[in-house]
Amino acid sequence: MSYPNEDIPNLSLTRAKEIYLKDFWNVLRANELPFEITFDLFDTAVNSGVSRSIKLLQKTVGTEPDGIIGKETIKAANNFNPLLLKQYYNANRLLFMTELPGWKLQGTGWARRIANNLLLK
Repeated sequence: MSYPNEDIPNLSLTRAKEIYLKDFWNVLRANELPFEITFDLFDTAVNSGVSRSIKLLQKTVGTEPDGIIGKETIKAANNFNPLLLKQYYNANRLLFMTELPGWKLQGTGWARRIANNLLLK
């Protein structure tokens, strides 16, 4: 729905990459964050929205959860132990998901997705 003029079923891989880069990766300022958290942050943004992804990061690193990535959040994330950042972020993501109305129906798949992310699969 964000791209009503795009032929989504026939979207080229190149165009899909352009959209993901513009709407997710760049908005998250992922290149400024620790490598260990970037995939998890991106995955959350695609599935739960950019603002939610950033709020979960902000909750994890202890900055104001306003959903806008800025200097304070980037600094706090870069000063966090990268492996603990990945672990705590995914724990916060999982806790958030357990509160969603779809948890009873889709929770097993969501939990497996996060587990696989943690296992780097």
